[in-house]
Amino acid sequence: MLYYLLAFFAGILVQATDFIEDERKGKNRTKWLFSILAGILIAVIINQATFATLFLSVLFAQVIMRKIDKPTHQLTFFLGALAILAGIKDFDFIHFLIFLIPASLDEIKLPRNLSLITEHRLFLKLVALFFIFSGRVDYFFGIISFDIGYILTNQLLQTKRILI
Repeated sequence: MLYYLLAFFAGILVQATDFIEDERKGKNRTKWLFSILAGILIAVIINQATFATLFLSVLFAQVIMRKIDKPTHQLTFFLGALAILAGIKDFDFIHFLIFLIPASLDEIKLPRNLSLITEHRLFLKLVALFFIFSGRVDYFFGIISFDIGYILTNQLLQTKRILI
């Protein structure tokens, strides 16, 4: 349960960083704090959570799809990737490859009428959902937890219910 909560908070911090970079043109220095905290949470998840393989595949998909394009993104990635040096609790190479494909597809910019598909990482969620049938509910709940934090924060920031 703890790692789902960490995934939720990582989603909040990643979205807050993205918002500052994209909407505020990087003008708020708290982006560095958010980036560091997000990287630390992602590192803990990769190092300790049973759904580490999924998060690692998302991290690498970000690199493959060239989404690590700002210094704050590089910092978050670097801190998250440091977990590899400390060890990964539950790494499955086949699952990594399986998740890498939809995680990469979710980063493709689609036309507006199809953007809902990739905007909310539906490819990755669908693949994680299929893993439930093999008894791996942790993958699905891991990505859902992250995305709830990410999407909720985006909604609150876009409607100016919270300000950063």
